[in-house]
Amino acid sequence: MKNINFNDFETELELLEKYELTPNELFALKAIMCAQNGNWDNRYFALPVTVRGDLREILASLQKKGVIKKCYDIPRYAMEFDPMEVPLFDDTVSETEEENVPTYVRMGSELEDVYPMFALINGKLEMLGSGFKGVFDSIDDFYKFYCDQINWDEEKHKEIIDLINWEEENNIGCIVYSMADFVKEHKWEEIKQVKEDIDKHTV
Repeated sequence: MKNINFNDFETELELLEKYELTPNELFALKAIMCAQNGNWDNRYFALPVTVRGDLREILASLQKKGVIKKCYDIPRYAMEFDPMEVPLFDDTVSETEEENVPTYVRMGSELEDVYPMFALINGKLEMLGSGFKGVFDSIDDFYKFYCDQINWDEEKHKEIIDLINWEEENNIGCIVYSMADFVKEHKWEEIKQVKEDIDKHTV
């Protein structure tokens, strides 16, 4: 999301339609991008919740809609928010650049794209989070770790993506841990076992 002209009404309408943003989400995105482009202005973030809306909820919605990358751990209540740390999805990448993306980045990104952000735990909707902090130095380190765990096997990667999609589509409720724990503990094996058990009893 680079070089977006927010002074252009057509551009704003395009973003609203493409990502199905609310006005509050669009304004938050503009404030974050202004800060990251060197035009830091704290006035928006200092607005009362009744005017601006709950920033944590706005960030979570932007993340769910793919505007903010899933590797970002949304600050808990009372934690300091730094707009410079928010990784925004770059939709300006050309097809040629996509073809040159390293394998570990492609596979890691595909995992990140399908992994759920929330889970219903004990009747309460909980944010799973990435679990990266204190474990991986960067998102690239996590992507490489994931590829190492599956021996850089494309077929295994595809199987894991399919298992996550199956789990989500059928509301199985297996995924109740961070993405980092999912990879470290090979939790896809649990989903695979559940699927096999269900398939055995399905006529």
